[in-house]
Amino acid sequence: LGATPIPDDILQTPYFLSTRLFQEQAANAGFNTRKIDIAFDWDTVRAEIRGEKVPSIISGQYYFGAESGAKNSVDRNYLKMAEETGYVEIRPLHVVNSIRELKNRRYQILYNQTNEQGEVIAQRSIICRYLFLAAGSIGTTELLLKARKEGTLPRMINRIGGHWGTNADSITVMLNNQQTNPTLGTPGIVALEDLRNPISPVVMEPFPFPGIPQGALNVLGQGLSQPEGRFRYNRSTQTIDLIWPANSRNNRRIARATQRTFDQLNQANGTSLVAPPSFTNTAHPLGGAVIGHVCNHYGEVYRHRNMVIVDGAMIPGATGCVNPSLTIAALAERSMDHFLNTRYRR
Repeated sequence: LGATPIPDDILQTPYFLSTRLFQEQAANAGFNTRKIDIAFDWDTVRAEIRGEKVPSIISGQYYFGAESGAKNSVDRNYLKMAEETGYVEIRPLHVVNSIRELKNRRYQILYNQTNEQGEVIAQRSIICRYLFLAAGSIGTTELLLKARKEGTLPRMINRIGGHWGTNADSITVMLNNQQTNPTLGTPGIVALEDLRNPISPVVMEPFPFPGIPQGALNVLGQGLSQPEGRFRYNRSTQTIDLIWPANSRNNRRIARATQRTFDQLNQANGTSLVAPPSFTNTAHPLGGAVIGHVCNHYGEVYRHRNMVIVDGAMIPGATGCVNPSLTIAALAERSMDHFLNTRYRR
């Protein structure tokens, strides 16, 4: 992924003024900040600054794409490297619908081939000896829970669908009282750490989102959410529904901890909140098929030899006040190393 922290020469440019302001405000309140390892090509960001590339990272793009090519997304590393081996074919616009266990430890995968408008143009199947699930927390959980309930994976353990969490994600809009446009150059590259918060540890990152007022800053909070969520299969829709105790004791505790951190920031800097922390969204869903309940520490699914989970579905709820992407990648690489060393035979 090539994840590295932002170089100082880029951080000192006008495009990252609001990031530096956030660091200054954190220091005024007695908080430590650190640069985050992030999967950006900083030379491409420098080209954006020189006007040689389409402004992307310097204009606040992150979730919404980076047209300059500065974001080291998986199509530029893992998938590209896999294709270059000559042993891998990437098939876009192929949507898996179901998994069925066959005899002799084989699995049948049923999927739709679609056009770019999402219309199904063909229904196909494939039979495999080894199955690796990387559809994300929700996608992987949905496939396995559906297969258990529909009887196509009858030996799937009944704990599938549990121990889900939000990584304690929250979104807050903070008024900086500065005449700057804070949506520029703030793609979560630094983190304020309030790890000694007496209620619960909290980490905050300035983060760009559209539609915030002038002089305000979006802040993404992360913490230690308990894996209290669970999914249940809805036969009428053939999808899964999330049961999430939003007002649980632990979630109220995280809300109080996050508010305490902001109170300390505001008191030290004369800032205020445009909107209080909201916990109604998450960018980092985790769990549903977790280690110790559905799979072992290498992602190998219990009772299903040659089926391996290699995504955030195996992580119970939170990754310790950080973005889980690098943790997921590390676990996936560890799982594949173990598989190649112990299972695979040509």
